[in-house]
Amino acid sequence: MLSGNNFSIKFVPDILKFQELYRNNNIIEEAKMEKRWQNLNRFEYKLLSDLLHLEKNLDFSGKSILLNLQVSGGMDSMCLLHALTKVLHSKLFNPKNKFKLIAQHFNHKKRGEESDLDAELIQKICIETGVPLYLEIAEEKTFSDGEKNFQNNARKWRKNKALLLSEKIKNELNCEHFYIVTAHHARDHVETVLLHILRGSALQGLKGIQKFSDDKLFYRPFAKINFEEIEEYSNEFSIKYRLDMSNLSNDYDRNYIRNHILGHLKKLRPNYQQAFHKLSEHAIEQLMLNETFLNSSLQGNFVIDKGTRSSELFHILIHKEKKLLGVVTKNCIDNILYEVELMFKKKIIKKEIKISSGWEIHLSNNNKNIEIDVFREKI
Repeated sequence: MLSGNNFSIKFVPDILKFQELYRNNNIIEEAKMEKRWQNLNRFEYKLLSDLLHLEKNLDFSGKSILLNLQVSGGMDSMCLLHALTKVLHSKLFNPKNKFKLIAQHFNHKKRGEESDLDAELIQKICIETGVPLYLEIAEEKTFSDGEKNFQNNARKWRKNKALLLSEKIKNELNCEHFYIVTAHHARDHVETVLLHILRGSALQGLKGIQKFSDDKLFYRPFAKINFEEIEEYSNEFSIKYRLDMSNLSNDYDRNYIRNHILGHLKKLRPNYQQAFHKLSEHAIEQLMLNETFLNSSLQGNFVIDKGTRSSELFHILIHKEKKLLGVVTKNCIDNILYEVELMFKKKIIKKEIKISSGWEIHLSNNNKNIEIDVFREKI
C-alpha cells in the first residue's frame, strides 16, 4: 500500500476513475511530463519506429489501441514501462492518444514480503508516470497442485487474467483492438528454443518467441533486442527494478539454461542471440512453404512462365521430387525466379542452378515457358 498527498491506492478497477484520481491529486503535470520526455535515445527510437509502423499497418478507423503492459518488477519489464511511457509522451509521437497504456502486475504470493515489495515499487512508478495499474493477487487455491506444475499453471493464470482485463478495458474505452505487451527479449527467445529442442520439438518449436503471437493478441517489442542492450538502458536511466532471487535457483529448466549454458554460448559465439533468431526465421519460412504445399493443389504442367508465383514454383519442385521438402527455402525459390526472369529477358536457352545438399535445378527455355527438372549429384 502506498500513501502520500492524502492519496493511497491498492487496486483501482476503473481506468477512468484512476486517471481522474491522479489529476485531482496533482501527481501528473502534463506540461512538465512532455518536457521531460522530449529527447529520445537510440533504444527509444527503435520502440517509437515500431509503434508508428504498428499504427500504420493496423489502419483502424480512428479509434485507439489498448496496450496492456505486463509488469513483473524485473529489469526488462521496468525498462519497457519507462521506454513506452517516454515514447508515448514524446513530441515526436502524434497523435498521442492513438495508444492507451495500462499496466498489469501479478502477485503469485510465493515469496512473501518480497512479492509485496515488487508490487509496491510498480505502484510507485505507475503513480509517477500516470499509467493505470491493475493488480492481480493469487488466492491460496489458485495453484492447488503445488510446485509440480507451478510454472505452467502460473503462465495459464496470467494469460487468462490478461485476456479478461484487456477485453474489459478495451470495451470501456471503446478501443479498436488490444495488445498484451510483454518484455520478452532475445535471450528469452534463445532459452525457449533450447527448451523446445531438448524436448524433441518439431519444426514449430524452433519459432521460439516472435514479436507478435499467431493470434495477434500478444506484442513483444523487445523480441529482437539483446539482453545486454536492456542492461545498458537500465544503467543509463537508473531504472529501479526488483531482483527475483528465485531466478537464481536451478529447479526449473529455463533457469538452468540461463545460469549454466548461455554463458558458454556467449563465449563461443558472442552474437548467439542473433544466430538463434536467424534459425527461427528459417524455420518459419519452411513452415510457411509446407503449409502452402499441403493446403494447395497443383494444376497444369510442370513449367514456369513469366507469371509464376513463388508458391506455385514450390509446388512444382516438390511434385518433381518430394525429398526437396525441407531443402528448398524461400531464398532458393526467389533465386530461381530471378534466373527465370533473366532467361526470358536475355533469351537464355538453358540454366543449371545448384541448391543445397547436392541438388540441382535444370531450366530449359522454349521461348513460351520454361521446363524444369530436378537432379541430385551422385555421391
